[in-house]
Amino acid sequence: NAAIASRTHFFGEAYDYRNLDYTIKLSKNDQEDWLKRYLDIPNYEINAFSFSEKKDILPSIDLALDVNARSLASKSGKRYFFTTDLFTKMGGIPKIVEPRKSKIHLNSSRVYVDSLVFRWPETFKVEQLPDIVEIQSEFGSYRCTYSIASGSLTYTREVSFTKGVFPAERYQDLFKFFRKIVLPHLYIKELNVLIGRKYCY
Repeated sequence: NAAIASRTHFFGEAYDYRNLDYTIKLSKNDQEDWLKRYLDIPNYEINAFSFSEKKDILPSIDLALDVNARSLASKSGKRYFFTTDLFTKMGGIPKIVEPRKSKIHLNSSRVYVDSLVFRWPETFKVEQLPDIVEIQSEFGSYRCTYSIASGSLTYTREVSFTKGVFPAERYQDLFKFFRKIVLPHLYIKELNVLIGRKYCY
């Protein structure tokens, strides 16, 4: 089992895109239903959550969430495997349109940053991590990194999209960019992180 404490800050387009100004006005049960669609954790139970809104020139909403995940890690002998990418779901790949006749309009620049810290007993150590992934494009960028400290692992994912107008013939390049940033996400979830005991008894 794993106890998860999450704190998420939504602002800018993330505030509008997820209709959070509407969500915070819903009943507690409807808010929990929204959370279940938002979360990407297998076999979990929500212990507590709260939304707080800040009305400003750039409005924002903070989400505090405490979750108990019953099957976060799978065990094989004295080793455990678990996924690092738990919360924000990446969007799908755009449809292939051939031949595209209209220009490509990316209407806004966006940046998404997820950072998760995993902790475990001192009797365990990390044996294997997924590879670091870095992708650069005129449409945006993608980067995921890992850092290990004593008894903990920090996973950070940064995704950015660049505002612009591109010619129709660049659609295949845009398709390839989205394909690259979605597939590493899926690959990481399948590869998992391997940790084992420091001491074998």
